[in-house]
Amino acid sequence: MTHTTHCDREAELHEAVVLDWWPAHVDEELRAHVAECACCRDLLEVAGALRAERAAATAQGRIPPARIVWLRSHLRDREEAVRRATRPITIAHAIAIAVTAVVAWEALRRAVGWAWDARSWLGASLSGVGTFLASIGQSAVAGVTSGSALWLTLLVAAAAAVALAPVAIYLAVSEK
Repeated sequence: MTHTTHCDREAELHEAVVLDWWPAHVDEELRAHVAECACCRDLLEVAGALRAERAAATAQGRIPPARIVWLRSHLRDREEAVRRATRPITIAHAIAIAVTAVVAWEALRRAVGWAWDARSWLGASLSGVGTFLASIGQSAVAGVTSGSALWLTLLVAAAAAVALAPVAIYLAVSEK
């Protein structure tokens, strides 16, 4: 195949191909020239291959309009900015929940310890008071030391409060 580097009618042929006038809407003289000019035939061959590729790509999928692509990109950027901005708040909430759980556990531990210490102190101080008060005091202390339902209920309630405090805090601060 002989290749010419340039043809005077190449621009005219290119315009006809781009405007989709080839071959139906061009004059017979240009068609005859293309039949004899290797440069113009090459141009038609490349243009035909490009048109076939464009048709195949168009048939495979529809490219969304530019405004949709821009909108999706803009929304994705905004969502990422919100995630970055709320990350420190989420971390602060997690730390607050952990600190609350530790403080509640320590308060429960100290309350149980105080109640245990007060039991023996109360029993010792009440035993020296008159017979009537001593008998009432001893029966009260006996109820405390025997694991009465009141102390058991208080202990279960305190444990439930410690266990449910983080959940309650999470529900109070979450927006969903």
